[in-house]
Parts: sequence; C-alpha cells; structure tokens
Amino acid sequence: MEKKFTAWLELRKSSRDEFGDMLCYCGHTDKCDCGNPTISIFKDSIERGVLDVNDAKNGWKPVKF
Repeated sequence: MEKKFTAWLELRKSSRDEFGDMLCYCGHTDKCDCGNPTISIFKDSIERGVLDVNDAKNGWKPVKF
C-alpha cells in the first residue's frame, strides 16, 4: 500500500495546475487545493470508492466556461 501511496503522491504533484490545484483524494470531481493526504486517508478514500489509483485523472473534469 505504501508503494501505491507514494506513486499517487507523485501523480498528484504532477497534476498541479497554474492555480496550485491538484488531483483530489477526497472524492471531489475536479482539481482542488485539499491538504496533503495521509496514508490512512488515502486507504479510506480507496475503500470508499472516491479514489481510483488506476485513473490518472481520478474522474476530474476541467471546468468549461
């Protein structure tokens, strides 16, 4: 699990946009500025089904104006 967590943190960092928002691990459907996850929050988010480590975008969609 630690290996997945570390990989997710790297993916999350690489998704940072110009506003500082990154992939969310809380279940939001867009990028957000949530605090940094702990491994227990990471595991809980996977168990609740709000974080899919196999989806590089984790379900977020860019907002269209």
